[in-house]
Amino acid sequence: TSGIPASLDNDAAQVSIGAKGNGAQPFGGYLDEVSIWGTKLSAAEIATIYNSGTAIHLTSNQGNYTSASTLQGYWRFESEIAAGLGASDHSQNNNKGNLVNSPTHNTVTPPN
Repeated sequence: TSGIPASLDNDAAQVSIGAKGNGAQPFGGYLDEVSIWGTKLSAAEIATIYNSGTAIHLTSNQGNYTSASTLQGYWRFESEIAAGLGASDHSQNNNKGNLVNSPTHNTVTPPN
């Protein structure tokens, strides 16, 4: 199916990134540039995002990436966490996130 499941397509829905919904079993690794779209991306779009060599801003169509209009949430993390501001949504939807368990900004490049 395509699109956001009905359970996420309302103002009361909560989405957890990096842990189960109740906060149990937190993820013990690195997270960066988390995005949610309202439709599935094509293989060419995914390749454009991940093989560009530098981060592209997902709110604008670039190259084979043409799904900016379906972007539902876009959390870049690094600058917000470093400044202690929380998780700002860079999409047009203003889905501000709450940071729990005191995440920290890390400039270390994770291993391949």
